[in-house]
Order: sequence, then C-alpha cells, then structure tokens
Amino acid sequence: MSNQSPTTSSQFQPNATASSNETARVCAVVVTFNRHALLRECLNALQSQSRSLEQILVVDNASTDETLAMLRDEFPRVEVLALPTNDGGAGGFHAGMKWARDQKFDWMWLMDDDGVPLPDCLELLLGANEPSDVARVLVPLQQNKLGYKYGVCRWNGNAQEVTGEVEAGRLPLEGAYLFAFVGPLIPLSLVEKVGLPHANFFIYFDDWEYALRLHKVKAPVRIVPGALFLHDIGGHARHAKLLWYRSIRVTPAPWKLYYGGRNAIWTLAHAGRPRRELHRYLSFNARWIIGDILYEPDRWQRVAMRLKGIFDGLGNRMGQRVAPGGATPKQGKSS
Repeated sequence: MSNQSPTTSSQFQPNATASSNETARVCAVVVTFNRHALLRECLNALQSQSRSLEQILVVDNASTDETLAMLRDEFPRVEVLALPTNDGGAGGFHAGMKWARDQKFDWMWLMDDDGVPLPDCLELLLGANEPSDVARVLVPLQQNKLGYKYGVCRWNGNAQEVTGEVEAGRLPLEGAYLFAFVGPLIPLSLVEKVGLPHANFFIYFDDWEYALRLHKVKAPVRIVPGALFLHDIGGHARHAKLLWYRSIRVTPAPWKLYYGGRNAIWTLAHAGRPRRELHRYLSFNARWIIGDILYEPDRWQRVAMRLKGIFDGLGNRMGQRVAPGGATPKQGKSS
C-alpha cells in the first residue's frame, strides 16, 4: 500500500486499448474521511462484485481515525492515495480520477465511502453499455434503507428528481441526466475530453457540475435501473409544522448549505450557463431562505451561510472558505 505516490504501483498495467466490456479495465475510486467502518463495508462489497475490478483506489482525505491502519491490515491489495490535507469530496475525486486517468484505466467507478453496491452492480452497468462509437456514462439507482430509489435528476435551473419516471418508462433510460458521484461509471475518453472535477469546490455540487459539463459535449447518460447502490440521503430529517401546514424537512448542516449554494452559483455564473438558470436558482434560494426562517431553530445561521454562499459564488471566491462545523479557516484555499 502506498501512502503518498500510488502512481508507483506495479500491480498491473491497464490496457488502454481495451475495446469490449469483458476486457475493459475498471478502477473503483472511493473517497473517504474518518469513516473506516463504512469504508470497510464499501470495500467488502467491491471485492464481492460478480464482475471483478482490476483496481480499487481509496483516496483518503487525511483521516485521523483508524482508516489507514485498517486499509493496511485488512485490504493490502487496495491502492491508497493518502492526501496530506482534507480536500473534501471534490478534491478527493479530482485526485483519484487524475490517478486513474494517468494509469489509463478504461472506466472509473466513482463513489463515497458510505455507498454499498449490490453484488451484480458493476456487471449490470457494463452490460448496459451498447457497442457503439458513443461514449456514455452508466449510472445505477440509489436505494435507501426503506427501499426508496432515487438519484436521477433533470436540470431546469434546479435539480428535478425523476427516478420514478425513468424506472416506470415514462422517461427514456438515456438522456441529459444529472447524477451524484455514487456509483457512476465514467469512460476514460470522456474524462480526457471534459477534464476532472473542480477540486476547489471542496464539497457539494462537484458531481452535478461535472454532469452539466458532460451535457455540453453531448455525452449521454444512461440509467441502469437494475443496478443498485445502497446509499442513504444525507441530512437530518424531521417533521415541521406551521399553523395547519405540516412537512418533512431534510436539512444538511448550515456549513454544507454554504458549499452547495456557492458551488451552484459559481457554476451558473462563471461556467457558461444560460443567464436564466442563475436567475431561476436565485429565486429558489429566496424560497429556501424563507423556509429556514419559518421552520429551522438555527434559522439565522442557515440564512447567513446561504447568503455567504451566494456572494462568494458570484465573486468567484472558491476553495475551503468555511470549515466543517461552520468556522472560517484562518487561511482558506482560494483560486
């Protein structure tokens, strides 16, 4: 296991000219931070796939728990890229995909440490790749502990969940869909074409921005309903009520709202998107702020984080500007 420079690994040399699903070289890229128990479950699932992987790469975001020791003792064949600092999910996927790209793997299978693919997930994904000259992204469905399937969205200035429509056949399996970095299988040719995720996003919206980038080059996204990835939606769910109105609100921590909003605003303001999308997203933010004020006990902290995200996104102030937990770093990374 190499902790600093996994490019020196000599376990095998990926075949960059592989032309079929049977001979294609697949590298799983797993980003982790301080969740060694979840990571263990994820890695066991990857090693139990009916279609075996050529490589599993774990990108460790400077974990301070037992992650590195567990990897060394229990998963000696797993390649490890140990980052010197916590660069967030976006930085982790940037580093991991760069490593897999430089090693010329044919496919990159992306995931966080809290996702668990069912045993036939990779086999079904590759089986859905029709032989053609078109490079496409292959995406499984996510399923939570209650059996609810989700994770396929369309973009209209905000993400619209359409998993049910796709699964029921009311929408085509292939189209310009958004996807999370929870199990998408991305071919090397598309990574070489559109580049890597933006490391300076830190967390949130890095995957949807990547999907929007792929849409701009007309790369299709194919949903594979039979391929399942067990993964629970993040955030704290609770019942909320105001007068006669009741709802269930799933709300991430305020500092996470900052990154989600800032990175979305940056994408819409600085990445060549139609101006109407920015206006539409800002209108959604106004509604979310009203919801925070009406329903959330930490309403003003949430409003402050949303507004800071809007202004930093418009002002192109990127990098880790709010630390996990909500404090402002003494020296935030910027670019």
